Amino acid sequence: MSAQPRHKASLFVDYTKKTGPLAGAGAGLGVRYLSDSPGNLPTAYVPEIYTSPATTLFDAALHYDLPGWRFAVNGSNIFDKRYAGRCTGPMGCFFGQSRQIIATLTKTF
Repeated sequence: MSAQPRHKASLFVDYTKKTGPLAGAGAGLGVRYLSDSPGNLPTAYVPEIYTSPATTLFDAALHYDLPGWRFAVNGSNIFDKRYAGRCTGPMGCFFGQSRQIIATLTKTF
């Protein structure tokens, strides 16, 4: 038994417009599921197992491609869901990653 979720699933779909005045514009949406997971392994000192509940998180992306360049804004946990990332004891629960927005400019060669 490891301190990892037993089940994980994710799906991300992305669409980029290829023709017309908005050619190069695109967007994506994703969903991630993590089943409940043990936060610790039983030991002689801590025989009890503390479990973090299951959670579902949503992600998104907007991007625009030009010849040789890509501008993108990516968001993880876009609804800013508060969830227990790991619980190791009665007073040892830690929050998972909150909403994160990252903008990038990429040059392709």
